[in-house]
Amino acid sequence: MNLARCICVLGGDTVLGRQVISVARRCGFHVKTQVQDPSFEHSANSIEVVLCELNDQRSLTDVVSDCMAVINCYGPTMRTCTGGAATEAAKLTRSLLPKLHRKGARRYIVVSHSGVVLPGDRPRPLGTFTTRVAGSLGLRPRLADKQNEAAVLMQCDLDWTIVRCAKLKPLRTVGACIADRHALRGGFVSTETLARFLVHQIDCTSYLRCGVFVNSRNSNSHVSEYLRTHG
Repeated sequence: MNLARCICVLGGDTVLGRQVISVARRCGFHVKTQVQDPSFEHSANSIEVVLCELNDQRSLTDVVSDCMAVINCYGPTMRTCTGGAATEAAKLTRSLLPKLHRKGARRYIVVSHSGVVLPGDRPRPLGTFTTRVAGSLGLRPRLADKQNEAAVLMQCDLDWTIVRCAKLKPLRTVGACIADRHALRGGFVSTETLARFLVHQIDCTSYLRCGVFVNSRNSNSHVSEYLRTHG
């Protein structure tokens, strides 16, 4: 195994995580993945699976060891642990950072919420409406959690990227991938489009230590605008 091309995928048993693993394998990466579903199956030699909860610190250390990058596929809705207690995104990221330092992983890519605000964002006319809807659905604490996670990352010296995505739809590539540092430019992003974008960030330097909005454009074209420009 070429450790220089080994990555970690947190949440490999999520819809997005499975797609990220598939894309990463096609790109030649060896994948170590953390899952919580005991029924998770794979048949590839290039995948190592660590079954553990998000509060299992020893297992999390094992899964990030020897990895050049970590992709955190847990978005705004964090899965609960076996005991029923929710795992906070900020708490998870805060616990991971010293592990990444010790194990030599410099790249940390995390899927976040489109409502997370970062310095340099353009004013969002729909921001108040989005916050209202999030509150009515009981999602405001999760949004606040992802905002706290962003604050944690902005204080660390790793090469992090916060990927703020539109509503995730489990579709194959739909139109182009639109990436913008300052504003969300669409209402949804397909699972495959987002997975390709996340894997591309491992070696990409365009969004180091900053956030980026990602969405899919409705189009008959299956050529990603982002990958065409940066690939």
